[in-house]
Amino acid sequence: MKKTLLLPTDFSLKSLQLLKSVLQAHKSIEDYRILMVHGFYPSDSIRDLLFFSKAKQIDELTTPEFREGFKILQNKFNLHDQDIQLDLFSGINRNAFQQYLEVNEIEKVYLNQGSFQAIHSQSFDLTPYVLKSKVPFTWVELEPNMRESEGKIASILLHSATIN
Repeated sequence: MKKTLLLPTDFSLKSLQLLKSVLQAHKSIEDYRILMVHGFYPSDSIRDLLFFSKAKQIDELTTPEFREGFKILQNKFNLHDQDIQLDLFSGINRNAFQQYLEVNEIEKVYLNQGSFQAIHSQSFDLTPYVLKSKVPFTWVELEPNMRESEGKIASILLHSATIN
């Protein structure tokens, strides 16, 4: 049975660098399923909730640069769609997040030590939820050069990170 890892994402290239570091740390990646999850508060509008689609929302939140970098990593590490998935967590409290972790059978979370950049007014950082959860987590520190070169797709292939 595959182990499931969670990587919080803000759909930036730093998130892809985190993904690359995790993929490199786990040599036998076929034994893992990776969820890249973005915190997103649901709308209060009934109309928005009726027509809400996770796939459509993820497509709106991701940039062409992120999608291109994501495809590069999928090709480089020979990943299939079932091996790595983008998802939204839209719960409103810690208990909902703990339930999300249990339902998805998350065994470990990898956190980026860089700062979270909210890309939408309804986006939120999952780090406080992870720190208070019962699932083990590991901090990953990006190279300083990666932080400076954010915005360049090639940077995800050139730079490495340290998993603590």
